[in-house]
Amino acid sequence: MRTWSDWVFLILKNIFLYAVLCVASVVVLMPLFWMLTTAFKVPGTALKNEFFPKLVEWKDTATLTPGETAGVFQPYTFFYTAEGAKRVTVAGSFNGWNPGAAELTPSGGGVFQTTLKIPTGRHEYKFVVDGQWIAGENKILEIKESPDHSRHKGSRLELVYRDPKAAGVSVGLASRRTDLRNLGGGDWGAEVDVDSAPVSYAFLVRTSFKDGIQALYTFSNFQKTMNAPDFPFKRFFMNSVIVATSSGLLTVILCTLAGYVFAVKQFWGKEKLFYLLLSVMMVPGMIFFIPQFALVNLIGKMPIFSTTLQELNIFGVNTYAGMIVPHLANVFGIFLMRQYVEMIPKSLFEAARMDGANELHELTKIVVPLSMPILVTLFLLTFLGQWTNFLWQLVVNTPDSPYRTLPVGLALFRGQYAIQWELMMAGACFSIVPVAVIFIAAQRFFIEGMTQGAVKG
Repeated sequence: MRTWSDWVFLILKNIFLYAVLCVASVVVLMPLFWMLTTAFKVPGTALKNEFFPKLVEWKDTATLTPGETAGVFQPYTFFYTAEGAKRVTVAGSFNGWNPGAAELTPSGGGVFQTTLKIPTGRHEYKFVVDGQWIAGENKILEIKESPDHSRHKGSRLELVYRDPKAAGVSVGLASRRTDLRNLGGGDWGAEVDVDSAPVSYAFLVRTSFKDGIQALYTFSNFQKTMNAPDFPFKRFFMNSVIVATSSGLLTVILCTLAGYVFAVKQFWGKEKLFYLLLSVMMVPGMIFFIPQFALVNLIGKMPIFSTTLQELNIFGVNTYAGMIVPHLANVFGIFLMRQYVEMIPKSLFEAARMDGANELHELTKIVVPLSMPILVTLFLLTFLGQWTNFLWQLVVNTPDSPYRTLPVGLALFRGQYAIQWELMMAGACFSIVPVAVIFIAAQRFFIEGMTQGAVKG
């Protein structure tokens, strides 16, 4: 009989184990959680560690001098890269197209930058490098209107904050906080006495939970991913389905045939050949990368009737076969099928031969039905490997290839200066749907195949 100390120890042990499992689960699932939340985030907030809406938020501190109105000008930073340039300026509609009005400061590596206060609205501009206007069309700049419309009137500060979604607005001024009243139309205002000198203040904005969620998350990323002009999602998705499904089916067929031969047939050097194949599994896959590409390129350019296999879209670079065939030699699949077929009683094959069955009948009537769990398992493993294959699909396709798969296509959201993480993660969410559906549909076979032989009897 257990004593009270035994029960205490058992309870503490279980609590410790549950805590360890919870922490481990959070660590393992963190990338998936980040991907899902990023896919729904508003553009520009992907890298911010904000997962819950801010219902109360202090805005940036503003400073007004007597006679100045807030929101008329907004700071904007201009960047330009020009190796070897001595002087770079920016001219546009905001400074009367004066080529010498705004000079950029060199920051190293041929990069020039400067921050200017630009009036709100739409502006056109161009850079001037060493006195020469940069050729090409004018660049477009949109300066959004600021919600702060306050005015400094000498000894009075007229505070105006415009936000239709705000549930309440306060202002922090001179170590005190003042609530603004609702003026209607989304405007919040108040007047306070101040010194006739530069005044610094900051608004505290309160929002509802619904508006806070809408300001942080959106469903539009999925729509933008589907309709992006430079991202033909449907084509990339179908290419991935064709490549992964074909690779899975052909791998299962070849590995079943090879496993059947190694398990049932007797021929000279069978064991040595089998162990030779197993030794190939010890060689890193990247070792075969360059030879595989060289062979695909060479075979694809072989002349056939005054043309080539690549030009006929049969084999080579920018073809389905070029992405599928090099990965059909799955040694692990051969080993898996050989071990599984060996578990089938030999008496079944002997009885089938006595009834006049040929090789095809043995395969279709004995091996395939009894090996269905491991066949599904091998298909799932191959499908998942090819569905997530990025490097080979990237190398065997040119940048303008119509055969690019979804993992390669997602890289299109990576620009020269920024990465559209929200759209990339939305596309990644689409990519996990087929894998999840197939696994759910075939999980019974998958679990049975992975646990076959683990239980005696």
